[in-house]
Amino acid sequence: MTATITLSPSPPSVGDTLTITYTGRVGQVLNLDWHPSGSPTTVTIGSNGTAQVVVPSSATSLIVSDPSGNASAVSTTIDP
Repeated sequence: MTATITLSPSPPSVGDTLTITYTGRVGQVLNLDWHPSGSPTTVTIGSNGTAQVVVPSSATSLIVSDPSGNASAVSTTIDP
């Protein structure tokens, strides 16, 4: 593994804009596993190495994973 994933803010709150930073290649698609299920389920890393997503209203936790295997998954709880 050569890349890292970081989340900001940590922990996020419902309705926050969550910034996902990825140190791997631009254009990489990362998987978003919300609990309970929510959307979006994927995000694409932009040219600045980040992507942003609004935390869904029902979310209590999130796991962000790299399907290419270049970075370890990260998780966070979601504040109400």
